[in-house]
Amino acid sequence: SSCGEVSLSSMTELERTVGRLASGIDTLGTRPKAAFFASCGHGLRPLYADFSRATGWGDPGVLDKGLELASRFASGDEPGDGRALIRDLAVVTPHGDDFDSPASTYAQDAVICVDAAVRCAIEDDVDGEWVEYALEPMVTALSIRDLNVTDVGSSAADDAWRDGIVEDPAMRRAVAFCARSVEQL
Repeated sequence: SSCGEVSLSSMTELERTVGRLASGIDTLGTRPKAAFFASCGHGLRPLYADFSRATGWGDPGVLDKGLELASRFASGDEPGDGRALIRDLAVVTPHGDDFDSPASTYAQDAVICVDAAVRCAIEDDVDGEWVEYALEPMVTALSIRDLNVTDVGSSAADDAWRDGIVEDPAMRRAVAFCARSVEQL
Protein backbone atom coordinates (compact mmCIF):
# COMPACT_ATOMS: atom_id res chain seq x y z
CA SER A 1 0.00 0.00 0.00
CA SER A 2 1.14 3.55 -0.66
CA CYS A 3 1.77 5.95 2.19
CA GLY A 4 -1.59 7.66 1.55
CA GLU A 5 -3.61 4.47 2.02
CA VAL A 6 -4.74 2.91 5.28
CA SER A 7 -4.64 -0.85 5.48
CA LEU A 8 -7.91 -2.55 6.36
CA SER A 9 -6.29 -4.24 9.35
CA SER A 10 -5.47 -0.86 10.92
CA MET A 11 -9.02 0.45 10.47
CA THR A 12 -11.52 0.31 13.30
CA GLU A 13 -14.83 -1.47 12.86
CA LEU A 14 -16.53 1.94 12.82
CA GLU A 15 -14.28 3.07 9.95
CA ARG A 16 -14.97 -0.17 8.05
CA THR A 17 -18.73 0.31 8.62
CA VAL A 18 -18.60 3.88 7.32
CA GLY A 19 -16.55 2.64 4.36
CA ARG A 20 -19.12 -0.01 3.47
CA LEU A 21 -21.94 2.54 3.65
CA ALA A 22 -19.90 5.01 1.59
CA SER A 23 -19.26 2.37 -1.09
CA GLY A 24 -22.99 1.76 -1.37
CA ILE A 25 -23.74 5.48 -1.56
CA ASP A 26 -21.09 5.91 -4.26
CA THR A 27 -23.00 3.47 -6.47
CA LEU A 28 -26.08 5.72 -6.42
CA GLY A 29 -26.91 8.20 -9.13
CA THR A 30 -27.01 11.86 -8.21
CA ARG A 31 -30.79 12.01 -7.63
CA PRO A 32 -30.89 9.06 -5.20
CA LYS A 33 -27.71 10.33 -3.55
CA ALA A 34 -29.38 13.73 -3.09
CA ALA A 35 -32.40 11.95 -1.59
CA PHE A 36 -30.14 10.03 0.81
CA PHE A 37 -28.31 13.07 2.11
CA ALA A 38 -31.53 15.11 2.24
CA SER A 39 -33.13 12.44 4.41
CA CYS A 40 -30.10 12.53 6.72
CA GLY A 41 -30.20 16.33 6.80
CA HIS A 42 -33.92 16.26 7.52
CA GLY A 43 -33.33 13.84 10.39
CA LEU A 44 -30.58 16.02 11.87
CA ARG A 45 -32.35 19.34 11.29
CA PRO A 46 -33.96 19.33 14.78
CA LEU A 47 -30.44 19.27 16.27
CA TYR A 48 -29.61 22.40 14.28
CA ALA A 49 -32.85 24.07 15.35
CA ASP A 50 -32.12 23.23 19.01
CA PHE A 51 -28.63 24.70 18.66
CA SER A 52 -29.98 27.84 16.99
CA ARG A 53 -32.67 28.31 19.64
CA ALA A 54 -30.21 27.79 22.51
CA THR A 55 -27.53 30.13 21.14
CA GLY A 56 -29.62 32.68 19.26
CA TRP A 57 -27.33 32.06 16.28
CA GLY A 58 -27.94 30.48 12.88
CA ASP A 59 -30.92 30.13 10.59
CA PRO A 60 -32.78 26.82 10.25
CA GLY A 61 -34.64 28.35 7.30
CA VAL A 62 -31.48 28.08 5.21
CA LEU A 63 -31.42 24.33 5.86
CA ASP A 64 -35.10 24.18 4.90
CA LYS A 65 -34.32 25.86 1.56
CA GLY A 66 -31.55 23.34 0.95
CA LEU A 67 -33.79 20.42 1.82
CA GLU A 68 -36.49 21.77 -0.51
CA LEU A 69 -34.06 22.17 -3.42
CA ALA A 70 -32.57 18.70 -2.88
CA SER A 71 -36.01 17.10 -2.55
CA ARG A 72 -37.21 18.71 -5.78
CA PHE A 73 -34.08 17.47 -7.56
CA ALA A 74 -34.43 13.97 -6.10
CA SER A 75 -38.02 13.92 -7.38
CA GLY A 76 -36.91 14.69 -10.94
CA ASP A 77 -37.08 18.49 -11.11
CA GLU A 78 -34.16 20.63 -12.17
CA PRO A 79 -32.67 22.40 -9.15
CA GLY A 80 -31.72 25.71 -10.74
CA ASP A 81 -28.69 27.60 -9.49
CA GLY A 82 -27.94 26.57 -5.95
CA ARG A 83 -24.50 28.17 -5.61
CA ALA A 84 -25.86 31.00 -3.44
CA LEU A 85 -27.51 28.39 -1.23
CA ILE A 86 -24.14 26.61 -0.80
CA ARG A 87 -22.67 29.95 0.33
CA ASP A 88 -25.62 30.55 2.67
CA LEU A 89 -25.16 27.10 4.22
CA ALA A 90 -21.50 27.93 4.87
CA VAL A 91 -22.53 31.18 6.57
CA VAL A 92 -24.95 29.40 8.95
CA THR A 93 -22.49 26.65 9.85
CA PRO A 94 -21.31 27.19 13.43
CA HIS A 95 -17.59 27.09 14.14
CA GLY A 96 -16.49 24.83 16.96
CA ASP A 97 -14.16 27.54 18.26
CA ASP A 98 -17.11 29.87 18.78
CA PHE A 99 -19.67 27.47 20.29
CA ASP A 100 -19.70 24.62 22.78
CA SER A 101 -19.60 21.01 21.76
CA PRO A 102 -21.54 18.79 21.27
CA ALA A 103 -24.37 21.14 20.18
CA SER A 104 -22.16 22.90 17.63
CA THR A 105 -20.96 19.54 16.28
CA TYR A 106 -24.52 18.32 15.87
CA ALA A 107 -25.47 21.56 14.09
CA GLN A 108 -22.43 21.27 11.80
CA ASP A 109 -23.38 17.71 10.91
CA ALA A 110 -26.92 18.77 10.01
CA VAL A 111 -25.61 21.51 7.71
CA ILE A 112 -23.06 19.17 6.14
CA CYS A 113 -25.76 16.64 5.24
CA VAL A 114 -27.96 19.34 3.71
CA ASP A 115 -24.93 20.77 1.91
CA ALA A 116 -24.14 17.31 0.50
CA ALA A 117 -27.71 16.97 -0.78
CA VAL A 118 -27.57 20.38 -2.46
CA ARG A 119 -24.15 19.64 -3.97
CA CYS A 120 -25.56 16.43 -5.46
CA ALA A 121 -28.22 18.53 -7.13
CA ILE A 122 -25.95 21.24 -8.52
CA GLU A 123 -22.44 19.84 -8.77
CA ASP A 124 -22.75 16.10 -9.19
CA ASP A 125 -19.78 15.58 -6.86
CA VAL A 126 -20.26 14.26 -3.32
CA ASP A 127 -18.21 11.41 -1.91
CA GLY A 128 -20.17 8.72 -0.09
CA GLU A 129 -17.74 9.13 2.82
CA TRP A 130 -19.83 12.16 3.81
CA VAL A 131 -22.13 9.60 5.46
CA GLU A 132 -19.71 9.90 8.37
CA TYR A 133 -21.40 13.23 9.23
CA ALA A 134 -24.82 11.62 9.33
CA LEU A 135 -23.49 9.17 11.93
CA GLU A 136 -21.30 11.59 13.90
CA PRO A 137 -24.04 12.83 16.26
CA MET A 138 -24.69 9.24 17.32
CA VAL A 139 -20.99 8.51 17.76
CA THR A 140 -20.59 11.71 19.80
CA ALA A 141 -23.61 10.99 22.00
CA LEU A 142 -22.33 7.48 22.68
CA SER A 143 -18.81 8.70 23.43
CA ILE A 144 -20.26 11.14 25.96
CA ARG A 145 -22.30 8.34 27.49
CA ASP A 146 -19.49 5.78 27.55
CA LEU A 147 -16.32 7.84 27.93
CA ASN A 148 -17.53 11.26 29.11
CA VAL A 149 -15.75 12.94 26.17
CA THR A 150 -17.01 14.52 22.97
CA ASP A 151 -13.91 13.75 20.91
CA VAL A 152 -12.48 10.24 21.18
CA GLY A 153 -8.71 10.06 20.90
CA SER A 154 -6.51 7.66 18.97
CA SER A 155 -5.17 5.32 21.64
CA ALA A 156 -5.57 1.56 21.45
CA ALA A 157 -8.35 1.80 24.06
CA ASP A 158 -10.13 4.45 21.96
CA ASP A 159 -9.85 2.27 18.86
CA ALA A 160 -11.24 -0.66 20.85
CA TRP A 161 -14.22 1.53 21.80
CA ARG A 162 -14.74 2.35 18.10
CA ASP A 163 -14.59 -1.36 17.30
CA GLY A 164 -17.34 -2.08 19.84
CA ILE A 165 -19.56 0.92 19.23
CA VAL A 166 -21.01 -0.55 16.03
CA GLU A 167 -22.68 -3.20 18.21
CA ASP A 168 -24.47 -0.63 20.38
CA PRO A 169 -28.23 -0.91 19.68
CA ALA A 170 -28.59 2.81 18.92
CA MET A 171 -25.64 2.77 16.53
CA ARG A 172 -26.92 -0.39 14.89
CA ARG A 173 -30.24 1.36 14.22
CA ALA A 174 -28.49 4.40 12.72
CA VAL A 175 -26.31 2.23 10.46
CA ALA A 176 -29.29 0.06 9.50
CA PHE A 177 -31.28 3.17 8.54
CA CYS A 178 -28.46 4.31 6.27
CA ALA A 179 -27.99 0.86 4.73
CA ARG A 180 -31.74 0.38 4.14
CA SER A 181 -32.00 3.82 2.59
CA VAL A 182 -29.19 3.07 0.16
CA GLU A 183 -30.75 -0.29 -0.76
CA GLN A 184 -34.17 1.28 -1.36
CA LEU A 185 -32.80 4.15 -3.44
